[in-house]
Amino acid sequence: MKLSQHFGSTTISVGDLLKKEVVKKTELGSQIEQFISEFLYVPDSVVVEILSKYMQSLETTNHIFIEGFPKTMFQAKFMVSKGLVPDAIIFLNYPAEACLPNLK
Repeated sequence: MKLSQHFGSTTISVGDLLKKEVVKKTELGSQIEQFISEFLYVPDSVVVEILSKYMQSLETTNHIFIEGFPKTMFQAKFMVSKGLVPDAIIFLNYPAEACLPNLK
């Protein structure tokens, strides 16, 4: 979020989009909830569908940070097929102990 504030851009959290769909209790939200309850990844096709719908609702596609996407080769190829070629990719690699110190 601080990066988007610094650059005056939009941040999209794919995880938040998925959670919002669950809260709306849509058919897609029910599917997502099932995957989450079973500790499974939400299928690429579902993630791509939700992100696509959200991106279409935006007034601009300039300077967007997309958090948690792409996670798979399918998602990366989809992104490129839609003309969304990133200027940069930020990969944060933290040891689990640094993120979750109380889980020892």
